[in-house]
Amino acid sequence: GSRCVDHLVDRLPAVLQARVASKPLLSDDFLREAVVEACAMVDEEFLTWARQQEAMDGSTLLLALIYETASQPGKIRLLVANVGDSRGILCRATASPDSSGPQGLQVFRLSEDHKPNRDDERQRIEALGGTVDLHGVWRVICPEQVVFGGRTIARWGLAVSRAFGDLLLKEPYKYGCTKVLPGQLVSAEPELCLVELDPSLDRFVVLACDGIWDVLQDQDAG
Repeated sequence: GSRCVDHLVDRLPAVLQARVASKPLLSDDFLREAVVEACAMVDEEFLTWARQQEAMDGSTLLLALIYETASQPGKIRLLVANVGDSRGILCRATASPDSSGPQGLQVFRLSEDHKPNRDDERQRIEALGGTVDLHGVWRVICPEQVVFGGRTIARWGLAVSRAFGDLLLKEPYKYGCTKVLPGQLVSAEPELCLVELDPSLDRFVVLACDGIWDVLQDQDAG
């Protein structure tokens, strides 16, 4: 939903900057911590508003950060944080054997889609009592009806297993879904990928939503 997107655009940069500034130095581990903390804080901010408004808005996130660490100046790193089913790829030049011919491009995937039928995601969801089922596409589903916003919803589901917002799948047990344990069927915890960039070979990064990857392979986008 657009209100969740607007909240992320408005709040995540400032919160992330504050979390990075709170660390003793800029390192790979501290930046990872800052990203995870910022995502949790911004998600909880939106959920607080969503509880008050009974709003079901949600959003995915794909974030790319390019930086140098304090301990290794001159070494350029790329940290990609993914929440949902957007995807990032890195396109790196490959020289011909004699280094004089034309260069091709090699594609490296920087994130894995958070689909409910992914083995680890399915295990997490089902351990909490949620259901993963195929309804046109694979969805994470509340196993029984819920009451939300003054209406009864017989079967509510989402085609991604991680997202910001989506209150009903974060806290279904608060809205009549007694079969689900406390926890989040849909999580806003980002999955992180760290790579060291080579400015002489790395050409560009593509960050795109599922609408692109539903019709293109990684190599096609590169």
